[in-house]
Formats: sequence, C-alpha cells, structure tokens
Amino acid sequence: MIHNNFDKKYKLPFGAVKQGTEIYLRIDVDKEYKQCFLRLWTTAQKEQRYKMNYVDGYYEINFPIEEVGLNWYFFILEDFNDNLKFYGSDYGYTAGTGIEYSSYPHKGGFQITCYKKDFSIPSWFSGGIMYQIFPDRFARDYTHKFNTEKYKFIHDNWDEPVGHTNCGADNFEYYGGNISGIINKIEYLKSLSINKIYINPIFKSKSNHRYDVSTYLEIDEMIGLIDDFKKLIELCHKDNIKVIIDVSWNHVGDDSIYFNKYKTFGEDGAYNNKNSNYRDWFYIKDNNEYVGWWGIETLPVLNKYNQNLRKHIEKAVEFWTSLGIDGFRLDVIDELPDQFLEWFRVTVKNINKDIIIMGEVWDDATLKKDSNGAFRSFLYGNSQDSVMNYCLRNLVIDFLAYGCSEKETLHYNIDGVNFYKRYMNILNNYPIESLHSMMNFLSTHDVNRILTVFSECPYSETLTKEEQGKFVLTSSQYDIGIKRLKIAWSFMLCSIGIPSIFYGDEIGMCGYNDPFNRNPMKWNLDKDNMDMLNWFKDINSLRVKHEVLNAGGTKFLYFDTDVIAFSRYDESEELIYIMNRSTEARDIIIGDHNIHINGLGYEIIINHSDMFCNQI
Repeated sequence: MIHNNFDKKYKLPFGAVKQGTEIYLRIDVDKEYKQCFLRLWTTAQKEQRYKMNYVDGYYEINFPIEEVGLNWYFFILEDFNDNLKFYGSDYGYTAGTGIEYSSYPHKGGFQITCYKKDFSIPSWFSGGIMYQIFPDRFARDYTHKFNTEKYKFIHDNWDEPVGHTNCGADNFEYYGGNISGIINKIEYLKSLSINKIYINPIFKSKSNHRYDVSTYLEIDEMIGLIDDFKKLIELCHKDNIKVIIDVSWNHVGDDSIYFNKYKTFGEDGAYNNKNSNYRDWFYIKDNNEYVGWWGIETLPVLNKYNQNLRKHIEKAVEFWTSLGIDGFRLDVIDELPDQFLEWFRVTVKNINKDIIIMGEVWDDATLKKDSNGAFRSFLYGNSQDSVMNYCLRNLVIDFLAYGCSEKETLHYNIDGVNFYKRYMNILNNYPIESLHSMMNFLSTHDVNRILTVFSECPYSETLTKEEQGKFVLTSSQYDIGIKRLKIAWSFMLCSIGIPSIFYGDEIGMCGYNDPFNRNPMKWNLDKDNMDMLNWFKDINSLRVKHEVLNAGGTKFLYFDTDVIAFSRYDESEELIYIMNRSTEARDIIIGDHNIHINGLGYEIIINHSDMFCNQI
C-alpha cells in the first residue's frame, strides 16, 4: 500500500488549505479489503472516521476541511479475516510517503494545516530580497551629534573588533551606527537588489541591542532623531525599499519609563512605586521580586493581558505607522499569548492593512506548542503574516556542512533524500501565502555567522570567549566556507520565500555568536571582500530579472546522496537550480539532458517552458 501527500495523485490540493476546502485523498492497495477508513483528528481533539470507497486498486475519499487549525489523518484497513492494518506518515515526518504500522500509529499522522479563508498578506511583501541591519554596527554618519556621556563605551575607531567582556543582555559596547549612516548606504543596498530592510530595535534603550526598551515612543539619541527616521523612510520608499522595524512586546528594560528601577525617569515606575499606573504591567510581588525574561533581571516581562499596556502598544503602533513604516518583526512570539497576537493583528490591520507582521520562530511554526502543550496559531491567518525560517537555515546547514551546526552536541548529517523530505514538509505545512513571505536567511544577530559555520571552525563550546574573538580563518577554511556560502545563498535566492542577508554576509564577514556576529560592517574592502560583494550583486539580480523566483511554484526534479535539483516555474518560464555538496564533480540526468555540476558547486539553468522544461 502507498500514500504520498507530496503527489497530487494521492492528495489534492497539495499542502495547507483554506477553511472549507474540499480535500481528495487516495491510498493504493495490493488487494481489496473488507473496509478502509480514514481516521481524521484535529487540534481541538475532535476525531472523525470516514469510510473510503474502493476503486480498482485504491481507496479514495472527498471531504471538506472546516476547522481552522491542524488536522492529521491516517488509514485503517480491515481485511476479510478482521485483521487491522494501519498506514501513516513515516517516523519523524508529517508528510511524504508513509509507512505501514502493525498497531495504532499514535504519532503517525499526515498533517493538513487549515487556515482562515480570508487570510491574505500584503502583496508588496512576498518575493524580492531583504537586508537585516543591526543599527549600531552597520554604518555611522559622524555628523550626527549626541551626548556621549550617557553611554559606557564608544569605539573611536569603527574598524576595531568587538570585545568579549560585555556580551549578552547587558551589552554596553557601542560603535555609534545611526540612521543617517543607513541613509548614506541606500545606493549600496540598491546595488544588491534589496527591496526591503529589516532593522533591529531603534528605540531609546540602555544597551546596544535595544531590546531593553526604555520607551516605545522615542528613538535612541545615538541612533538619531524622528526627522532622521522619517527621511530614511521617505528615501527608501522613493527607491521602492520597504522598512520593517523590530520590537519586543514581551519585555522592556529595567531602566525604562515603565519599570524605572534606577529612578532615571523620576519617582514613578512599576519597581519603586506600588501605586504606579505601570505596576500591573509587570509580574511584581510585594517584596519587589519580579519576573525577568529567562531570568535576566534587566528585562522584566510584561503582562500581555493588561488592557492599559495594550492601549499603550496601540498608541505605539499608531505612532510608528504614522511615520511610514511598512511592518513589524515581533521578537520571541512564542512567549506572546495567542490572544495577544490575535489582538495585535486586528489592531495593526485596522490602522493599515498593508502593514506586515513577521514573527521570530525557531521551529516549524505550525507545530510550535505553548507550555501547556497546546499548538500555537501562528500561521492560521489570525496572527502572523510570516515567520523567520530557521527550519530552512538548519536544513541547509545539516546538508551542506554535514551536520556541523553551532553546537558541538548538534549533529544532523542528512543526505539529499532527507533534505527533500524535510524541505517538502515545510512546503506542506505552511500556507502558500506565508511560504512566499518567509524570511529565508543564513545568519542573524542571534546565531553564528554562516561563514564560520561553513568553514569547519572549532565549536564555540571548545573555545573561550577571548579565543572566539581572536579566531581567524585559515585560507583552506575560508575557501571551503566561501564555496558552501555561495551554494547556500544561491539556494536561498532560488527558493520560495524572501532571501534575507544579514549585513556583512555579502562580503564574507565571519564570527561566532553574540557579540562576534555583530562586528561593525567592514567598509574598507580587500580583494576577497570585493569578489564576494560582486558575486552577490550579480546573483541577486536574478530576483529582479525573473519574476518566477518571486511568485513561481516549486517542484523537485532530482535528489540523491549529494545532489539536489528543483525548479521554480510559472506559465511562461522555468528556472532549474542544482547544488552539489560533494567535492567531486557530478553528472546527472534531468529529462533528456545530461547536466554537469562541479564539486562544491551549483548550477542555475533558465529556460522558457516550451524549450527545455516541458521535457522534464
């Protein structure tokens, strides 16, 4: 027996569906059984059984999906001797070709994600290329003046490497990157075919990462003035570049107007004044013990159910959208209740339906659970538009770097077959609208730089912070790292979603995790940097020249131990992407064509569908 929900022969339509969609399922069998049932159950723990119809060698059924959320199914077959067989998803997967079970497959369900029928995402967001900027480290315009005495340590020399003693939540080491510096680099961003920028927090804060917000209604003095930010948005929009800002509604800084632990903002504030209007914004006991994010005292956690807090957040949303921003990236959304996220979506969309909401999720967003074991509703159409695609990043690392991830204990060396299965599971589980809008990245401010991961460097756990800061790649490490980086970025560029560059990856910057992944952007480029930059500029232009990369469908054409091939297609064009992780060159056959691909290489073949790809 066989059922493969990647194949339209066995399931229509493919992947996640809108509420009310009619589903067709089929399972092929080697003989007729006494009866065959489809067993369907949902996140609401509702269970249904449907008797399937036998048609010359297979059983089939049509039924509507009505409940928003996750649905799982497997097949129960009863032979004429009353023996039962079960057919469900393969171990560790929720989609693809299943396997036969001899007993009830409690974790063997094929997944169907059902989302709201009115779910839509602003059309401007999907496709294109995103660029992530950590403001303090991207670019500094020295004509901007501010009170330097408010800050503990500011580098006079932009090119000095970041230190290692003040990393983490209390990072007070500054380089003075600012909004005017970003404005000065708009032409640089345009040369990389960027059409949207995601900026880490710019709010008035105590530390350089600025997730310890002092107030949601002001820009940090070091960053610039409100007029500077309005000018940035105006100039970006003039060049068709959208602006997304980063915010955490989960916690603020202890040195904030709201908490005011050190009385920086007078006598009011939740910590020192039990009668403060902000007191019930936080989880504070009478003895002033309070909940800090992950136990970090500088980041007191907010009570997201508090109505006065929500009124203030609504005021902040109105303020920033009035300046012209195009979206919010929400920090740690797995710690924001579904009720809050649903309220936030309504709030934002009522103000401006074209504002994008993107969440930070480190796992499959459809399978994320809360502390009570309930599935989160991130991508059901009632909270997020999109999420960060850590799943795809991890997949690329597991394949190209043979499982050498950030941590010494994480080894998931996979071959091309498992790559195909895991990638297709992502495509199966996420709504198509969200898939076209996923933030597909290789590096961020929260993980090791991808060049470090790909260069076969020692694991960070085996080095002290001082050793991490001083670590320099050998020429052989750099060479293999760059080759893998090019394969990985070309893959991201050709995949469904939004390829996103963390500042500096395009010139080959490297570094271990915080703070070394946040070194200041290198603007004095050597030959290696320029070679990388020119390569990025050239390959990124494909997203401008070929709309099929921004909105086309996806189908796999080939996969084996070391080689993956897939296409992006629409009615007029098909683009074929091939990558080879092996150091040995390979020849593969796709359709009637023998294609040669170099070791540690990739190929991009662009043809009109009536010339080449109709033969595939």
